[in-house]
Amino acid sequence: YQRRVHGIFKIFMAEPKFFAVNPKRDCPHISSHELKDLTRFSRITIPAECVECKNKEECWMCVKCAYVGCSQYKNGHMKAHADKEKHCITVSYSDLSFWCYECDSYIISNELIGLLKLCQEKKFKDENSVKEITEAMASLGVKQPEIKKEEEKKLPEEKKKALTIEEVAEKIKSGECKKIVVLTGAGISVAAGIPDFRTPGTGLYSQLEKYNLPFPEAVFALEFFRENPLPFYKLSSEMFGKKYLPTKVHYFIRLLAEKKILLRNYTQNIDNLEVDAGLKENLLIQCHGTYTTSHCIECKELKNQDKMMECLKKAEPMMCEKCNLPVKPDIVFFGEQLPKKFFEHLDEIENECDMLIVIGSSLQVIPVSLIPYKIKEQAPRLIINMEYPETLESDKRPVDVFFQGNCETKIVELVEKLGWKEDFDKMMKERDEYAAKNLSLIHI
Repeated sequence: YQRRVHGIFKIFMAEPKFFAVNPKRDCPHISSHELKDLTRFSRITIPAECVECKNKEECWMCVKCAYVGCSQYKNGHMKAHADKEKHCITVSYSDLSFWCYECDSYIISNELIGLLKLCQEKKFKDENSVKEITEAMASLGVKQPEIKKEEEKKLPEEKKKALTIEEVAEKIKSGECKKIVVLTGAGISVAAGIPDFRTPGTGLYSQLEKYNLPFPEAVFALEFFRENPLPFYKLSSEMFGKKYLPTKVHYFIRLLAEKKILLRNYTQNIDNLEVDAGLKENLLIQCHGTYTTSHCIECKELKNQDKMMECLKKAEPMMCEKCNLPVKPDIVFFGEQLPKKFFEHLDEIENECDMLIVIGSSLQVIPVSLIPYKIKEQAPRLIINMEYPETLESDKRPVDVFFQGNCETKIVELVEKLGWKEDFDKMMKERDEYAAKNLSLIHI
């Protein structure tokens, strides 16, 4: 448990690259908010509605008195409360980020860790107690009442030896692991021609200078989109104005499903290539949304998707006829709530999953990056990526296997170790035949 807590806090206290914008680390207003005692937050629920207007979207909680109010992009009740009561620090119920109205900035601090963990447990319905929170805080140097630490559970001797990729494959072949969760990131779609986000030089964020953004991630910031949707539409036109073929990784995930051992695929990608590869939607959690539906950012009315796709291809922002505000595909922007489906299935990760396979993700975006911490201690975690995720350094387990390298290459190797080459080759032949018939549509 301590390792999981340290990992979560490491993400929270990480270098600025983990955030959409650089948070302020020396906010002088935190000390006045009395965060040594968390008992006033024991009855909070997440999500919750605005006290004033009953709005349930984009709500924040006052860190001083636990008042819940809507954001300035709804009816502005949280800002009004902050101005009236001089309670300037709030926490977002969407992404658990902290904001100081006096500093006019996102903020992070050791003093906020306890409340962050409490909110995380309320949001994700974990059963850990406030006692465990304060114990973890104390281990990080945050002064709290002393609590006797429970002796850490020791793994059985047979679990202490590090696993190999061959042993992971054998656990799958033998049926020992038959409820596999696959967590995928942008790295699995690079072979399709879609750039990832963070690779220097070739990543998406490094190619956005031509849009004159205040910072690269602003293209996915709701506040910026509301004022200037054009950069997002231009980017979308470049990325999705053509058809992409699913990669070998996408077909491997479908193969797991056909073998009836895929519990769920949690993808951070918005390209919908999992569905194009034939994965059934009931097995897919699109954590960061999808381009397949669109809504007005204000009235939330569902819009005509054919018209939206035409606007995206032409890089012409689609505006709502009622609100005269931009229409946005249902992908998750920074500060937005993840889809309801994501939260509805979190319990299965902890209670049912017997193996986690992470492919092509650096695990840098909360809350998806917290999934590996929810897996049972004895469940193998296979990481397939070019680099080991920095956020897992504090939670290494004997059952972890880092299969380093290119996602496509390593998946082919894993397929061979599993003895599934014949089945896999049939799928790839199906893909190649489709590509041959649709050469004019496909991005190669």
